[in-house]
Amino acid sequence: MPRFLHCAVLLLLAGSVLAQSSPGKKAAKPGVAQDAVNPDDMVIVVRGACQTPPGEFAVRDCIRGVTREEFEALVAATNPNATPEYRRKLAENLGRVIILSNEAKKRGLPKDPKVRELLRMVQLQELAGLLLSQSASDNTTYVPDTEVEEFYRSHLGDYQSAELVRLTIPRKNPADSSAEDATYAEAIRSRCAAGEDPAKLQGEAAQRVNRSVTSPEDLKNQRPAQYPDAQKKVSQLKPGECVLFESDKSDFLIYKMVAMTQTPINEVRGSIVKAMESARMKNELDSLMQQNVITLNGKYFPAAPTTTPAPSAPK
Repeated sequence: MPRFLHCAVLLLLAGSVLAQSSPGKKAAKPGVAQDAVNPDDMVIVVRGACQTPPGEFAVRDCIRGVTREEFEALVAATNPNATPEYRRKLAENLGRVIILSNEAKKRGLPKDPKVRELLRMVQLQELAGLLLSQSASDNTTYVPDTEVEEFYRSHLGDYQSAELVRLTIPRKNPADSSAEDATYAEAIRSRCAAGEDPAKLQGEAAQRVNRSVTSPEDLKNQRPAQYPDAQKKVSQLKPGECVLFESDKSDFLIYKMVAMTQTPINEVRGSIVKAMESARMKNELDSLMQQNVITLNGKYFPAAPTTTPAPSAPK
């Protein structure tokens, strides 16, 4: 579909949803104060856009425009707390919509079956989007301090920040998960927990397998959520403690806890409230989806083809 056609479809939908015709009202006088503008006075005027019958907003004497009442209804629907800058920008954009949607009608787009289908689909999508926006707005309510405190206590780990040191302990043979390597890595972990210098320990481990010596990694501002479930023990460490993780065919990793900081509840109250609002909205939408069942006609929509893994290359 041509780009103009696609844009015009959106403009036509905007006109049909946001506008109502108001024939027979006189034009506003230029230069009057806002308080002196009557509800039926035009506040946006477009000349030269009257070659089709009236259908959107006010049309008077071959001048198409938007009255104060119509414009303020639009502002109330889109942004009730709009600034003067927003209102002016909205008015300028609305003028362009009037011009382009009128041109679309002159080209007969509303009679095109493809356009009608697109309008119907776009309207459904807009309604779905409005429902989500409304749900988000409805869930933006006062949250009692007791609920915030309960959420904070049950998610303490989310508001902790850890400072860690990570040591890498290589295997002698990465392709072989020998017990010797595991025993050596555990010995290094014990020495780490006893307070030995992490740089010295990693240096010894590198020399054992003839690798270049590198420094341990200093990890700042670490959150428990950053780590996979298999490494959740990191967040449970106390300062000075060390934990070892191993993989069958890769290096061992040792984490040493340097310090753990708990963010006070008063510093994260805003984020907690937002998280609770999001959870409520998700629960509401999940409940709605569970009450309705989507079924596709298997005769019309065949099952997605299963992908067969490619055969492995011969060794």
